[in-house]
Amino acid sequence: MTSTPMVDIDAEVDAALQCLGQLDDVVEQEGNHRLARELFEVVNARLFLAFRKQPLKKRVVNRLHAGVVTLGDAPPPIYIYSGPTARHKVKHTAAVVAAESGEPNSSAPPSDGEGKSLGNVNRGDRI
Repeated sequence: MTSTPMVDIDAEVDAALQCLGQLDDVVEQEGNHRLARELFEVVNARLFLAFRKQPLKKRVVNRLHAGVVTLGDAPPPIYIYSGPTARHKVKHTAAVVAAESGEPNSSAPPSDGEGKSLGNVNRGDRI
């Protein structure tokens, strides 16, 4: 038989009121982001944004479409990715998946290191 731990409601309310009392300090001190971060961590405030691709003249941009704010123990509206996020690990994982599926890695075009830049001078060319 499993028992749920008892929660001291009065202690939780006191902690929340103490954080609320520090809100004025956070607003008044522009350079002190530590207090603001602590406040967001205590209330577990999270912002989830959804973007939609939208044509803009000759290119496509991502425009903000919707957003959801969650507080406390509210479940997130999406699956939160928890895998590696370092660029070299993500590229390695993509290459492994492509090799296992037998498909070439289409996200990384072949490069010999001497390609032309779209707006910058190619240092290898002499003018």
